[in-house]
Amino acid sequence: MTVLRTARLVLRPFEAADIEPYVAIRTKREVGRFLPAPPKGDRAAWAKDLFDMFAREWRERGYGPWAATDAASGRLLGHLGLRYLPEFGETELLYAFDVDAWGKGLATEGAAASLRFGFETVGLARIMAIAIPENAASRKVMTKLGLSYERMAKFKGFDVAYHALDRAAWRG
Repeated sequence: MTVLRTARLVLRPFEAADIEPYVAIRTKREVGRFLPAPPKGDRAAWAKDLFDMFAREWRERGYGPWAATDAASGRLLGHLGLRYLPEFGETELLYAFDVDAWGKGLATEGAAASLRFGFETVGLARIMAIAIPENAASRKVMTKLGLSYERMAKFKGFDVAYHALDRAAWRG
């Protein structure tokens, strides 16, 4: 599994020590309003299963989501990366950060590195991203990176704004 470094982030595999901070991030009301909710039961088991799924994607596809960590402190900030969505038959750019990391350009920085990895290293022809329409900050990141709005779609029961970028249009 590839580790990427940007000016302020280290994108690395998830580790067992990430379970508790990841659950804490994903169960914050502000973060959760834009993502499918974790189950009410054993959230540590849910996070471990999610990390196992991310690792399986890396083994099977050569890409997947990373643990996004602060380069200076090593603190887990959230997840970021690429994952194949069979519902769309395409690869998604995804990111979710802790509230105190919002508004600092970290999602844009990490997502730009993910696009570069997807287009240059993996050789993907197209990468898409989705967000609920009310998530203006996420959609702004998509636009900054060159992804264009194409349509509204359904994903896991949510109405989502679907954006995409072809490698030929990518400004790298």
